[in-house]
Amino acid sequence: FPDYQSWAPGAKEYGSRSLDNDVFPFAELGPWAKWVNPPKTGWPRRTSMIEDYYTPNLPEEVLADREERDCRGQGQALIGSLLKGVLDRGIPLHRESRARRLITEGRRIVGVETEEESKILRIRARKGVIIATGGFEWNTKLVNSFLRGPMTGPVSVPECEGDGLLMAMEVGASLGNMGKSWWLQSSQELAAHGRGHANYLIGNSERTRPRSILVNREAKRFVNEATNYNAIGPVLHNFDANTHDYVNLPFWIIVDQTYVEKYRFFNATTKGVVPPWAITADTIEELGERIGIDGVQLAKTVSTFNADVAAGHDTEFGRGDSTYDQFWGDKDFEGVYRTLGPIDTAPFYAVKMESGVLGTCGGPRTNAKGQVIDWDDTPIQGLYICSNAMSSPTAGVYGGAGGTLGPGMTFGFIAGRHAAQHG
Repeated sequence: FPDYQSWAPGAKEYGSRSLDNDVFPFAELGPWAKWVNPPKTGWPRRTSMIEDYYTPNLPEEVLADREERDCRGQGQALIGSLLKGVLDRGIPLHRESRARRLITEGRRIVGVETEEESKILRIRARKGVIIATGGFEWNTKLVNSFLRGPMTGPVSVPECEGDGLLMAMEVGASLGNMGKSWWLQSSQELAAHGRGHANYLIGNSERTRPRSILVNREAKRFVNEATNYNAIGPVLHNFDANTHDYVNLPFWIIVDQTYVEKYRFFNATTKGVVPPWAITADTIEELGERIGIDGVQLAKTVSTFNADVAAGHDTEFGRGDSTYDQFWGDKDFEGVYRTLGPIDTAPFYAVKMESGVLGTCGGPRTNAKGQVIDWDDTPIQGLYICSNAMSSPTAGVYGGAGGTLGPGMTFGFIAGRHAAQHG
């Protein structure tokens, strides 16, 4: 994976910082396998991301073996292998257990109070408490209080409601980076996620492939669609002082029939299938009218884009000019055409997109040991934090693939080691 700002000083244009998981056999988890949240698309990948990119056509016997052992790749592989490590070490796990508040003795944290099956449990912590509860993107009050602009489509699990943040605030934790998130573009699936929450699907590859563009309420393109997802987030928050509104919201992805036939589109399990919530029309003008924007202007936008595609350069936003843009496109093509392609084959499709997040990245501040610090920069003894629950050590800059997982796991290790040695 190339660094996301591949043109910046010190960047690795052709990557090598990111790590990928081998597939992990969930059969090794026994009864615990069913407690791992399923992928948002509903079906697990049997391959790693590296395999998908470099060796996409594995032998049938390899895939059959992986199916039999319930081998899963990517995020499922990471969680499965970490869970196996916990089980192998005999570390107690509490399911359906919601941490509510920290227990203190003087200024030291000595335990946590949880809710389990309508009962309140008080758990003593000899060495310390490590908060790893994720962000606050599913807590509407916290989102409205802290984030810099609209956030309507979180792709994380709905349990990320800021419980760790609220507990830390109660004991005097200082906060940082609260207005930022790991921004991402998503789309709301018609089906619901677990417990009745809306299910938002990641829309990364959808917008970076050839024959696709993003358009705003004015039926115009507003960004390089192939740039990194975190960088697009602030663009969606562009504010017009005259209309007192966000000019790039709502927004849609526009694709054509050739795109649908060549690529899997959101939760489609095969090529040639469109999501049930997609809007379709035989002409670009009609498509614009059907989604409530100016059809004539949308036709002009597509015409301008198609002319740039023919010329081999996106004159509006430079899409395809960087190594990063091309990496996430279609490697069947070369150069800029990995991400540039004409939208010219009827019927045409539009899917409404959301200003989404992978997770928030603001929270309690820490020192280099993972200890939560107060507003005087003094450690709160016995309290540690990691993952998206903490104030991000990169301050919201997304350096490359794994930009949340890498720091989260690193600070989890640092915090655990310090608590074990000094708690």
